[in-house]
Amino acid sequence: MSRAAPKKIRVGVFVETRLIRDSLMQMLKKEADFVCSKLSDFSTEWPNHHEVILLDSQDVTESNLRQLSTSFPNTRIVVLNGDHPQLNLLLCSRIGVIGFTLKTSTLAEIATTIRSAAVGVRVIPECIGVKLFEAVSEAERSDLVFGATADGLLTPREHDVACLAANGLTNKQIAAKLSVEVETVKTHMRSILRKLGVRNRVELARLFETRKRERNAVA
Repeated sequence: MSRAAPKKIRVGVFVETRLIRDSLMQMLKKEADFVCSKLSDFSTEWPNHHEVILLDSQDVTESNLRQLSTSFPNTRIVVLNGDHPQLNLLLCSRIGVIGFTLKTSTLAEIATTIRSAAVGVRVIPECIGVKLFEAVSEAERSDLVFGATADGLLTPREHDVACLAANGLTNKQIAAKLSVEVETVKTHMRSILRKLGVRNRVELARLFETRKRERNAVA
């Protein structure tokens, strides 16, 4: 009796840098259980349902992740180069990313990550797990600093922006760190100032320090 053919895993590769994308495609096509296709534009519908999508770290934005999660709720997202220093790991954890590979990952390691992600197993290398834990801890501390406001709670993203602004980062620096547009940061800042009842960044920084002292006094 002949063996049944192994189940094929449909893999979509979204990497803007053509040389890297084509090289990765050539390598992945050598795996007998992968069916790979190149994805080039988030603005168009993709005809095939991919079980796993590989997303380069430089393309990890809130809008891209939300579009993927909305359009393909059952697709697993794996981020390539997950150890990139500017990658927003909190954003990844909140919106659908199930696995990460490193800049030093071999083809065998990338293939293993894809196979694990396809069956719903999370793959988080130790170095990324440490950074993610630190980011989550910092986010929790930030929530305690700002707490409730007259107009309700700051959203998680507003908390991120508020803490970075209170620590002296410019809109451009915040946008780069959170992988969003500068205009998005400006919109968040207007909402933050209104909710917290402060007029500018100087008052925001003072409030941040006051709340931290109050929190530490209670702790």
